[in-house]
This record gives sequence, structure tokens and C-alpha cells, in this order.
Amino acid sequence: MKRTFSICIIFLLAGVLNFSSQAQLGGLLNKVKNKVVDKALGNDSGNKAGNKAEEPGCASGNDKVVFEFDKGYKVDMKEITVCIQDGDILLYSKLTSKYFVKKRNSDDPEGPYEENAPEVTRFVCHAASSSDDKKDFTILYPEFVSRAGEKYLIQFGGKSYGPYATIMNFVVSSLKTKFVAQVIPEMMFTEKEGKELEKEGKNADNMTMEQKMAMAAKVQEKMMQKASGSNPMDFQMKVVSNIPNTNDQLGATVIYSSTVKFDEIVCLGYGKIMDLSGKTIFTYDPQKVNPNDGLWLSSDNARYVTYTYGVLKFSDGKECSDVFSPYFLKENGTVYLKYLYYSPKSNAIMQISNLF
Repeated sequence: MKRTFSICIIFLLAGVLNFSSQAQLGGLLNKVKNKVVDKALGNDSGNKAGNKAEEPGCASGNDKVVFEFDKGYKVDMKEITVCIQDGDILLYSKLTSKYFVKKRNSDDPEGPYEENAPEVTRFVCHAASSSDDKKDFTILYPEFVSRAGEKYLIQFGGKSYGPYATIMNFVVSSLKTKFVAQVIPEMMFTEKEGKELEKEGKNADNMTMEQKMAMAAKVQEKMMQKASGSNPMDFQMKVVSNIPNTNDQLGATVIYSSTVKFDEIVCLGYGKIMDLSGKTIFTYDPQKVNPNDGLWLSSDNARYVTYTYGVLKFSDGKECSDVFSPYFLKENGTVYLKYLYYSPKSNAIMQISNLF
């Protein structure tokens, strides 16, 4: 049982590290976006004095206006963050601490809103990037994940899954018809017991050796009581999904993603992308392509786009620089890859659409 408990801890750490990398990625993208904006505004430190801001090379007259800055909005382009969900765009102004929402089918943005407004909190990407704590999926996906006492219950497509002691990861497809979750059915300690142990641990420096030994013995006794009569597999991570033929033996180090393909969930491994059965559908050179920066595959896996430091690179050799926030969207039965850029000419955030 000691080995089983150790495995549980390893899996928990893997989940924490995975979330940490995603949070860092969000921060990186914001930094990249700001650098792209600075360059567009002519404020980049690498620019020579007197250089005028220019439109990105891939800009065209057919691009869509997302947000105009000269319509009375007290927003500084250099002080915003962008979050996109289901084609709707959330803009946050650091200058005023206000939020604006540009809905996909609306001509004008709505707002300003406060941080706790429902129009703002519905954006999962914003909630995930702004939280310093571990992911609480009851907040991120309240329509799917709920509390069941001290455990968590998943309800999806009319079916219930769980309850589970913890949900390490929960991924939903673009159209919210599919999900994959990494869960642990049982934990050695309840949430309340864990907080008590954490509190006792903080006081360990002030304990005598006898007190420390007594605390260790108490912890061991609780572990043995919990383990007796339990199924050892209940303390290990498992994968649950409503997608048929999902392979739950791909390991704890794979990363599940719903952004690589439209309305599909895939597994990111080293140098390859797999479907949920474990079949490799795309390979890449990890020295040249980092899927954590941004990687999108067409529905037939024949074309791809990568994103690194403000530059989109298409598999046919085309490049588009000084852009940010790429995302998939399906309109009238067609999938598009959309991305944003700042237009000095229009003093606006613009949107480009490519068939994908």
C-alpha cells in the first residue's frame, strides 16, 4: 500500500505541474501579445527612432473589426488582455479594471463589466488564467461538475460519473459534446483531514521529537485504516470519458487538449499527437514545434498551423506575423482558424479568418 500511496502522490504532482505549465503559458501569451502590440504601435525597443507603426503583412481590407479604440472606450491597447470562448471575445483593461465582451455576431462590444459579472465569469479561459489556486472545475464547468459531499460528481450528456475524491483534469470539446477527465476515486485523507495535517505540519518546527514521532504514527495509522478493506486501484488515477474506445493506459504525462482540433480531444505526447485510442495522427520535430505554444490541425490531419512569439506558420510555407489569440470557430458548417492583430491605421483590433 505504501507503493500505491506513492503513486497517488506522483500523479497528483503531475496534475499540479500540468496546470502550472498551462498557467505559465497563459502568461507567456499575454507577454507575446503585448510585445506584438508594442511593435505595431512603433514602441518596440528594437525599432529605430522615427519608425512608423505598420499594418501586419497579412492584413487585408476584408478583415473584421473587433474593437475600435476611438469610440469613447477608456482602454489602452498596451494594457489589455484577451480571452476567447465560443467565438466571443473578452477584453480586460488593466487601466480601468473593466471588462468588455464582443459577441461573435454583434457589431459592437458590450460593457464595461465588473470582474464578478456573469458576462465575465462565464469565460473559462479567463477564470483559469487569473486564478493562482489549483483548478476548481465546479467553478470552471458548473454545468458539468458539482460537489457531492467531499467528493466531485461529473454529469455529462444525461449520465453521471463518480463521485471522485479529486478531478485532476477536465477537458471539454469545442461544441461541449465530449469530455475527458483524469480522476482519483479515493484519497488517503479527506479534504478536512488534509487541511488538519497541513496545519500540524506548519507547526512541526516548534514540536519536540516525541511530538513529531507521535504525529507520524497518527498519520501512518490513518493510512492503514483507510487502506484496509479498500480496492488499491481506487487510489490511483484513472481516465473517464464519454468517448468510445478511450485508452486509459496512455500514462499520466500525456496532455489532453481540446484546442488542437475543432470539436475533438487529442493527447499530446513527445513529438506526436494521438487520438484517444492511442493511435498517432500527427508527428512533429519537438526541436522545431512546441504544441504548448500553439498547434492546430485540420479535420483531415493534412494541414497544420503553429504559433510562436506572434508568428503563425502554415504547413504550406505561408507565415503571418504580429498576430495574437488564434482560435477555431465553425460557421455555416465550415471550420475557420481565426486570429487577431492590432491595426494602427484603424486604431482597432482586427480579425482574420482562414478556412481550415
